[in-house]
Amino acid sequence: MLGFANLAEKRQAKAKAAQAREALNEARALPLTMQQDIARQVMRECTDTMGLMATAAKAGREQYAFYALHTAELQQRIDHATLLADSDGMDRRIMALRMAQSILQASSGASEAYEKLAADILQWAQTILPDFSRYQAKLLH
Repeated sequence: MLGFANLAEKRQAKAKAAQAREALNEARALPLTMQQDIARQVMRECTDTMGLMATAAKAGREQYAFYALHTAELQQRIDHATLLADSDGMDRRIMALRMAQSILQASSGASEAYEKLAADILQWAQTILPDFSRYQAKLLH
């Protein structure tokens, strides 16, 4: 039974990674200023989470549990935004949340499905954001 649960988790991770890949592709098709807004939202979400995680780690708390809790919260925000969004395409908030969730999933090591995608998202953000180094420094700490 545990094997089936693990297989279902892997399928779900691949499906979420595919949605995040779609969000990245849609974001790349937008005008540069909109892309930059989305990239900044992604980076803020990730740096805020990494800052909270660093604080939790200093307090001796389990990092994996923190990642799991925060990615579940992100999923709830995605679901809520999806309910409120139009059907003409993906809302920019949803794009940013899905991409941030992918980076955090890759950072946690929870799923290999996100590793390449997270690298692509960070490369995209680095390419379009003139202030990317500010975020990068926060991600590394």
